[in-house]
Amino acid sequence: MALRQSGKKSNFEDDCGVWDTTKGRTIVLPYMKTSIGEFKRLFFKNGMYGEERIVKGCRTFDPVTPQPDEDQLYLLGRYYTSQKGNSSYRKRVTWIDQQRANMPVVAVCEYLGTGQVSEAHGNTKLNQVPYLRTPTETMKRVRHDIATGASCKQVYDKIVADTADEDAPRNSRVVRNQQYAQGKRRREANCSVNNNNIADEVQQVCSMVVHDNYVQSVIVTRDRAPMVILYNNRQLTEIRSFCGSNTGSVFSLDKIYNLGKFYVTVTVYRNLALQRNGSQVPPSFIGPMFLHSNSDFDTYCVFLGHLSARLSSICFRDMRIGSDEEQAIRKAAAHCFPGSSLVACTRHLKENFCRNAEKVSLCTNN
Repeated sequence: MALRQSGKKSNFEDDCGVWDTTKGRTIVLPYMKTSIGEFKRLFFKNGMYGEERIVKGCRTFDPVTPQPDEDQLYLLGRYYTSQKGNSSYRKRVTWIDQQRANMPVVAVCEYLGTGQVSEAHGNTKLNQVPYLRTPTETMKRVRHDIATGASCKQVYDKIVADTADEDAPRNSRVVRNQQYAQGKRRREANCSVNNNNIADEVQQVCSMVVHDNYVQSVIVTRDRAPMVILYNNRQLTEIRSFCGSNTGSVFSLDKIYNLGKFYVTVTVYRNLALQRNGSQVPPSFIGPMFLHSNSDFDTYCVFLGHLSARLSSICFRDMRIGSDEEQAIRKAAAHCFPGSSLVACTRHLKENFCRNAEKVSLCTNN
């Protein structure tokens, strides 16, 4: 009842198994307290309270005169539901739907029929353990701990250690579901919900440019799918510092295939301010990324031209840009970063050498 008074959804827990909340319904019935202390059931119609009577098989409505004021009205709330998998076992919860100074805040639960042991969850495949809902207080603690940023494993282990067996979460899936639900609510609040309509998805991505610091640009052109450029200011600052000299890091980029309906071109650079403990080699960091559906010269010029304008403070002649042998990327890099040195990936060169060497060997043998 405390939840309902604060404007939230109420929860009437018991030990009678799982109730089918999807088929439950709540109604509010107005009652009027008469001068002799009795309570009379009223109906609300056309902005007036009155009584309903059946006269000669027809339902009639007679307004009450005078109309009752708020002090005379009592709103009786009722919730009806049945046990999941056993519709003959029903439950009714009754309460006064407004706070009264002289009345306790309580709810009366009534049951009709014979209950049965809860069955396994409909989606279970590994076992047939009866499904039971996690207690409300436990779920409150799960939501609170998830909101603090703790991992699902940390939250689950801590609650299991501190809670009685009958009140503990059923398994770690309970915690993961809550983490997913909280993330979904945050995405809805930020207007980033996934939709099946491509027009809605494009509009949502465009709106992310305003409030998401990682989405820098969304480019929409004729006869092409939208292109998205992703990075943050830290990445650009580090690229200026580590890739702006001929002895610095190589600024590399490569296209990733088979990632949904779009390609993702990822840039990489080495953070020269750090070293790995074992090899003493600077680690590789991910730089700006590019989401696109075409892989031609014009498409890559959109991405590299954008980066060229943001990195104009460094001398392009001192830059080294690495890629595989895709001609569209190399041509766009030479166009957008004039004077820079274009280097190729060593692994790709070795693979090409071995592949071509085998071809030459086969031709010679024939």
